[in-house]
Amino acid sequence: MYHQIIQTGIIRNHERYRLYFASAIGYRIDINGSQIPLHYVRNR
Repeated sequence: MYHQIIQTGIIRNHERYRLYFASAIGYRIDINGSQIPLHYVRNR
């Protein structure tokens, strides 16, 4: 379950939100191959 909902702004008359999680839900691979933990997901 998500921990917090954060509104990130309004773009072209649409509200944008992020769901923030207390623990990592995945990883982003950096250009040099290192893994960066992701704690949020965007929702449009």
